[in-house]
Amino acid sequence: MAVPDDVLAQGGEATLVHLRSTHPDSAAATKLKVPSAKCIGLVTAALAGALIPAGKVVKLAVIAKRYGVKRVANAVLGVRKGMGKKYPDDLRDAALILLGVDEIKEVCK
Repeated sequence: MAVPDDVLAQGGEATLVHLRSTHPDSAAATKLKVPSAKCIGLVTAALAGALIPAGKVVKLAVIAKRYGVKRVANAVLGVRKGMGKKYPDDLRDAALILLGVDEIKEVCK
């Protein structure tokens, strides 16, 4: 099932058309689905560093339930601006987790 280079250069849709026209009974030609650029971008962003460990997600959920999402978001903005001292410790910790600074803070004490 080789696909010519010129067809591949035209993109995923052209490749699918070629496969369907040259191999109409092939499972690969009928079931192959090319993910959208938006889908690929979102997956890449998630894998590039936006992943939060499960234990921290639970901690964030408890804090968000206690204070509300809006207050957690305001704490993130406050901590980013250097005004973290005015927030309770657990709310400040949630902001640091969401900003990805919590582990740096632990290591650099």
